[in-house]
Amino acid sequence: MNKKTNIDHSEISQIRAIIYSAFANLISSPSDRTNTKFSQCSEIIKSLLKASEFLPYKINFESLRHALKTLPVNDVEWQRTIYSKFFEVGSDGPMAPLRAELIQPNQGRSKEEVVRFFEFFDYHLKEEHQWAPDHLAVLLEFIQTLVYKESKTKNTSEFKSLKLGQRDFIDRHISSWLPIIIKRLFKTQDDDKLFYLGILSSLWNFLQADRNWQNNTIKV
Repeated sequence: MNKKTNIDHSEISQIRAIIYSAFANLISSPSDRTNTKFSQCSEIIKSLLKASEFLPYKINFESLRHALKTLPVNDVEWQRTIYSKFFEVGSDGPMAPLRAELIQPNQGRSKEEVVRFFEFFDYHLKEEHQWAPDHLAVLLEFIQTLVYKESKTKNTSEFKSLKLGQRDFIDRHISSWLPIIIKRLFKTQDDDKLFYLGILSSLWNFLQADRNWQNNTIKV
């Protein structure tokens, strides 16, 4: 357990929301971050690492620190190129698409369930994301919204519903396919993989630690 544990649950939830938001930004399409310099990715990672110091549990973020070292300076085109190469294009489809529907067969029903989660928790999908509600960046942004709501609510039943929602959503709609993406990136011989491999590996470590902590703090 980390040393800094003298903060209340609301503050912890706000910190967790920051981390979920940071990961969502890091794995979103560079084209969605208009007028954003690539160097800002390093700032996102640094703020994420700083926020993690205040969590009540430890996370292995060595691969994220390594990813930070692989960043070229202000090279927006480099980011767009490698993102497209790994996640968006390919003669047989993307090598490692960031959408559940393109990774696992028969995911149509799962995507419908994702949308029902959104509706139940009153999460409004942005218009530009309507076509891909199962994109990993969108899924993380949804969880970030639940965590932020958790930090603000004083209603006991709503608090429990938000925590259970986070746990169940991670189990059903992220943990089942994220390792497949990581494995595909790991197997490629392309050195450009190191940046996103570091991000996704660290995301997996965070999700597991956060999910376990959530589970231990839910009072049934």
